Amino acid sequence: MVIDIESVQETKKNIREAVLSDRLKFMTASEGQAAQKSLIDKILHISEFRMAQNVMAYASQDNEVPLYEFMAAAQKSGKAVYLPGRGKKERSMEAFRLPKISEMPPPPWGLWWEEGKKISPAELDFIIVPGVAFSLQGDRLGTGGGYYDRFLPRAKNAYFLAVALECQLKDTLPTEPHDVKVHAILTEKRFIEV
Repeated sequence: MVIDIESVQETKKNIREAVLSDRLKFMTASEGQAAQKSLIDKILHISEFRMAQNVMAYASQDNEVPLYEFMAAAQKSGKAVYLPGRGKKERSMEAFRLPKISEMPPPPWGLWWEEGKKISPAELDFIIVPGVAFSLQGDRLGTGGGYYDRFLPRAKNAYFLAVALECQLKDTLPTEPHDVKVHAILTEKRFIEV
């Protein structure tokens, strides 16, 4: 089957714009805080997280589920927490260890974290993967930079979890050969294993 890459990329762009627009009006601030707390509690009870030692999250941006409380809870339970930082190659990403959250300035910390010890992606056990939209089959639509699609294949021992709001779920998404699927998706309403 021949894939029309330009058509797929245009469709992805349109979905990104629609989902980001929907997210801005999805819930009130108080509803968002309640959903965030519920999501974090649910992550902490996922068996793959409980067994993990090296966990990677992300520094949340305006349109992403905040994970600061999750990272604090993970550290409190004795896990090493890593955040994405820029790699040496262009458009590449690495994982850098986060110091104790209690010793850090309040968030936001920025998109990239480039301090602390770097870990090989193959040593990560559990990764919370950000995205603009996710399909029920585990397909992920990111922001278009391809950082996670290049990083995740190197994290061959990790469980990939998407944490999203219900409005980010789509029945299907257009994909390209390099797109990486997640193992599960957690929303404020359900847990989907793929």
